[in-house]
Amino acid sequence: MYSKLTVPKDSAWGKKTWRYYAPNWFKNFTDGVHNLWRWKKVMWNDRNWDHNYIYDVLLHKLLLQREYLVKHNRFEGIEQVNRDITICLNLIERLKSDYYVMEYMDYDDHWGTVGTLDEYFNMHRSTVKRCLKKDRNLMNDKRLLAMRVARANQDKAQALLFRILNEKINTFWD
Repeated sequence: MYSKLTVPKDSAWGKKTWRYYAPNWFKNFTDGVHNLWRWKKVMWNDRNWDHNYIYDVLLHKLLLQREYLVKHNRFEGIEQVNRDITICLNLIERLKSDYYVMEYMDYDDHWGTVGTLDEYFNMHRSTVKRCLKKDRNLMNDKRLLAMRVARANQDKAQALLFRILNEKINTFWD
């Protein structure tokens, strides 16, 4: 899991590094080379057949964006942006690992676990109600209900990720 980065006390506004004095064409060139280097592993491992590769690209971009914004600390809302991006990073990790899809297995007796499906249903009461509202026949098969609840939770996590991005992505800038 990702945790928020520590925001430095000073801002990059007053710092005059070599970039301040360098011509724009040179800064653009060095930034391009630096980006190629930082993205090489993600691009090398990218494939076109699975949604997880989209998450890999998004995860990497958000990591780089958060690192840059926090490091330079040039605006008032950096704490909120740091928090929002960190939430997105953690949601992406959970979506990639199918965390919510697999969660019910920790409570399914079939897999020899400690918990019970009733405990799982108590943790996710509103999702259980929503699933039963769609299909009342699920009351007869606890395992199938648990799978539907897990899938619904995975879908909710994905919706939350993209809702945060939709509402907040315009604040992720320097």
